[in-house]
Amino acid sequence: MLKYFISREFLYTLGALFVGGILVYLAIFFLILPLYTRHGAGITIPDVQEMALGSAEEALDDVKLRPQVSDSVYVEGLEPGTVIKQYPAPYTRVKPGRLVSLTINQRQAPMVIVPDLKDMILYQAKVQLEGVKLGLGKITYVPKLGKDKLLSYSYKGQQLKPGDRVPLGSKIDVVVKQGVGSKMVVVPDLIGLNYEDAVNLIQSIGLNLVPNYRAGGEPEEQGLIYRQVPKAEYGESLNVGSSVDVFIYGEAPESRE
Repeated sequence: MLKYFISREFLYTLGALFVGGILVYLAIFFLILPLYTRHGAGITIPDVQEMALGSAEEALDDVKLRPQVSDSVYVEGLEPGTVIKQYPAPYTRVKPGRLVSLTINQRQAPMVIVPDLKDMILYQAKVQLEGVKLGLGKITYVPKLGKDKLLSYSYKGQQLKPGDRVPLGSKIDVVVKQGVGSKMVVVPDLIGLNYEDAVNLIQSIGLNLVPNYRAGGEPEEQGLIYRQVPKAEYGESLNVGSSVDVFIYGEAPESRE
């Protein structure tokens, strides 16, 4: 037996096994493993965030990736179906056929509970509304005791009560007590302002704005106030809670929350 282990035949066998082992290792490492893992076939994931869902899916399909909607949230101001987030992140290198999860913007705003605002001071009501991602809409003043306290509140003409639900981001209209003996305020000049700037100015001094839209005017005058009643003449004053009619060139918006 000892003679076999020191024989030329054994050494040839040992050498053949050694060379064979190296060849098998090289074949696995350089041929089989790269084919199995698709080495060198990585794809850079495109950035599809803020794209419409259809466009995002096409962009991912074009580079042989698999898009899938995994979640949806609501972001105010973004179009429904817009991609908000993706995973893996943009510009990550992945294998062909990798699943890319997409989070999109919901088509409808979620409903939120309206807080109890009755008898709150106007400022407190504004803070409460903003706390649940709602906003303050039209403010109407009425001559009652309890200056700046809310008398009632509504959404699109419907009176609200605690526990009612409205879409996230909605504007809540309020009726506010102006108090007894409230001071007079001077009517400001609104000519040349747009509706949003005019209503902010009017509400800041305790008046209400009534918009009236009319056809006509030059292109640069569209959306601007060209007449108001009463006029902003020297000394012209109104009681807090009164209204000012304004006339605006252009068409009335379909809705104003």
